[in-house]
Amino acid sequence: MSNPFYDPKRRIHLRTGEEAYQDYLDRRKKDKSDIKGKKGKQKTFPKIDPDFPLDLSKFIKLNSFTSDGNPASMLVAKYAMQINQEIGQALNSLGYLAQVKDAQNNITQKGYTKENIWVNDRLGSLNWYEQIPLAESLGCSRMNNKQALDFHNLLANGLEGKAVVSDGRDNALDKDEINDILEKLKKKEDPWRSEYLDTRFEVADDKVIMYSGHYTDLGLSLQERIKPENIKYKFKKELLKNNISMQDGWTKFKNFNEDGLCNALEQSNEIYSWFPRNNAVARLSANSYWFDLGCGRGPLDSGPGLGMRLAKILR
Repeated sequence: MSNPFYDPKRRIHLRTGEEAYQDYLDRRKKDKSDIKGKKGKQKTFPKIDPDFPLDLSKFIKLNSFTSDGNPASMLVAKYAMQINQEIGQALNSLGYLAQVKDAQNNITQKGYTKENIWVNDRLGSLNWYEQIPLAESLGCSRMNNKQALDFHNLLANGLEGKAVVSDGRDNALDKDEINDILEKLKKKEDPWRSEYLDTRFEVADDKVIMYSGHYTDLGLSLQERIKPENIKYKFKKELLKNNISMQDGWTKFKNFNEDGLCNALEQSNEIYSWFPRNNAVARLSANSYWFDLGCGRGPLDSGPGLGMRLAKILR
């Protein structure tokens, strides 16, 4: 039987065989491009808005994914937020500054010291809801689970010479700086420090529902913006409980799925996983015992070691 694709005279649905074959090649080319876009590395990093209010040298370029699986080129802060002039102005404009300073003045009562750079000036007096307007005022948000794990993996690969880690000005970080960022994030050492992520959970029956991409209604007063019922979200995803581990325990980074949730526990000392609880939010934490990705604590927690890391999706 002759192949009509190779008969330029024969028409197929108002097209010649030659035209139909070219359409087929074009579709194949597009399909391959789409697959590469979703699973491969970004070819180019998008331009950064020159009006971005923060120092780009304090951020790292990261290629990750949004919660709906689309590629995301991002800026992620090297360290959990510390108070500087820009952050202080943002806190003051929101009316948060007195609250944060009061917490700092009482920090030694919690067993921390002013000299400890891991907790000094962290915004631990702000809960998960209160952090959202602060990030928004700086043109940023927070990472979701997947992005946080990709951030860790980029740093780990950079430390091993398997990846180039660049700041927002395209300067490559040396291994000493990469190691310092990783140690502040995950070194098993006291004092306890933690940072909220952008993922929120609901658990019902056989499902775990993940929400991310949270934002507030800028038309409301601050007190109304941070009420739980007024918090908005961009992404919602339902997962079956039997597709993730619903037990707490040690595991390895390889056992986290595309949503940044643990599929299986495994004897290891790499990372401890706390499975999702109802009305809980995600956060990364570290102390002398473990480095963990926790999905089991509430959004109203606050403390001197609990802060956030700014992130911004460029596309």
